Amino acid sequence: MTDRGEIAWQRLMRDDICRTGPLSDIEDYLAQPSTTAMLDEAERRGAYPRAVIGGLRARALAELFVPDRANCLELNTLDALTARRSGSLAVSIGSTALALLPVYLSGSDEQCGWVARRLRAGASAAMLLTELDHGSNLLRNEAAARRGDGGFTLQGEKHLINGGSEHDLLMAFLRTRPGPPAEQRLAGLRDFSLFLLERDATVEPLPRWRTMPVRAADISGVRFRDTWAPDDAVVGRLGEGFAIVQKSLMLSHGGVAAFASGAVSGALEIALRHARTRDVYGGPIVSLGAIAEHLVRMTVLDVVIAALAVKAAYASNRFGSGAGYFGAVAKYACCRLAEEAVGEGRHVLGARAFLESLPYARFVRDVPLYGVFDGTSHVMLDELGAQMMRFATTARTRPSTDALRSVYLAKPQPIRATRRTWRPYAPALAGRCGDLASESGSAPVEALADLALALDGVTRAARATGRWAAEQALRFELAAVLAEIEALLAVCELASPACRVTLGLPDGVTETDAAVPGVAVEWLGGRLADRLRGLSRAVGSPEAEKAVGVLSTYQAPGQDRALLREAVTRTD
Repeated sequence: MTDRGEIAWQRLMRDDICRTGPLSDIEDYLAQPSTTAMLDEAERRGAYPRAVIGGLRARALAELFVPDRANCLELNTLDALTARRSGSLAVSIGSTALALLPVYLSGSDEQCGWVARRLRAGASAAMLLTELDHGSNLLRNEAAARRGDGGFTLQGEKHLINGGSEHDLLMAFLRTRPGPPAEQRLAGLRDFSLFLLERDATVEPLPRWRTMPVRAADISGVRFRDTWAPDDAVVGRLGEGFAIVQKSLMLSHGGVAAFASGAVSGALEIALRHARTRDVYGGPIVSLGAIAEHLVRMTVLDVVIAALAVKAAYASNRFGSGAGYFGAVAKYACCRLAEEAVGEGRHVLGARAFLESLPYARFVRDVPLYGVFDGTSHVMLDELGAQMMRFATTARTRPSTDALRSVYLAKPQPIRATRRTWRPYAPALAGRCGDLASESGSAPVEALADLALALDGVTRAARATGRWAAEQALRFELAAVLAEIEALLAVCELASPACRVTLGLPDGVTETDAAVPGVAVEWLGGRLADRLRGLSRAVGSPEAEKAVGVLSTYQAPGQDRALLREAVTRTD
């Protein structure tokens, strides 16, 4: 007997991804009560989930990672399925994909073949990026590889590494040129290289850190003691380490969004089960209006988050690192909205949300981690800000819907196939909204087009007044609005029947999912409209005030919210 109800990710992702190959067997295994019991015990003890990972390996987990097959659609689906069950398991498994991204993008045929053999023999991989004194400022790193005869000698420490003491294959980011003068803030971009090596006796595992989230994950470190790496251990070319890491993280951001999606779906399952069975006043508490409203909002957020994370996976599959804009959007918005969704569930469970012996507490602890994983929210907002001015000042030259169709209809392709020189895929938001609204006739997308136009106008006014350049906080606020409009556009594309038909996607979303876009645009879109009005006042120019004047008020049809309420209050 298994508990294998479909989650939002699976309902929005194409059937040929979720229901075939190793992912189907993996999902069955994760749904078994015995697997749940092992994950619960590992979490309680703070012990690495070795037994469950062994069970996944027995179900062809390695095949999802081998370089000739590994693709973003399957890897991100794996992230969502594992995060639904356990954040500790998700990051333990996901670390292998992160560590191997440089191999997929820049590794030699020999390196790819060696990695495939080691994975099939049961190895896992770890990415060795950060150092305790420097955090995410990689250009300050000190761990180094010194050139010798036929190779390099590695020295130094890496900390806060997922899999630092347990995983065998190590992708190490190391300095290969001398450090800068003390007064120089950053090293040169070509001062670092990536090395692929296997743990040996000279690689000392450092003690695990006790963490509030993902308590069963191996968050530890590594110390190199004159570790030898031959010349052919360099991934890509010498000095390309930073550039390869940047491209890798552009892809990994979508995986973190998938973590957030799976986690919210897992939390929603618990909240719904509790509300439908908890009897306080002579009946299930789901019949109480306030509880039902929390569940409606949580359901809306679940589908919105899944839609944006799924869209990022599709874009990465089609364009590789060139879809970095959508990865950053998803990383920021999915993680932020996931914290809000789990907060809605806390109101449903009350004190039980904080009891360590009950499963919801795990999501309360784990979900905030995703916002700082592989780049903080501030880093994502900074990246998005760089695109916003282009969106606001570049005239649209061609319709965007055909390109969007190509994103959603592309077959899964190995990440290795995206190695070609990439062109960033990031058409202006207002144009995309306008094109889809025109072709689909969707009222929610029309409302989003107004929001996007208002955002462009406020952005231009902020530049004209000098506030854009002078105030990082204002830029970040505007970038946050951009990301959440993108989330609403994604849920329209993937959950609205009219938009799915326009994009060539098969019909068949559930009635509940189809009701989400209207409610989401009314609720979350209305909230964004209020924020834009406030930001226009903060900019303090007539142009900014004029920009928000185009905002229309979209009222979702009453049956949409009523349908969602009926769905969450159902007790059969």
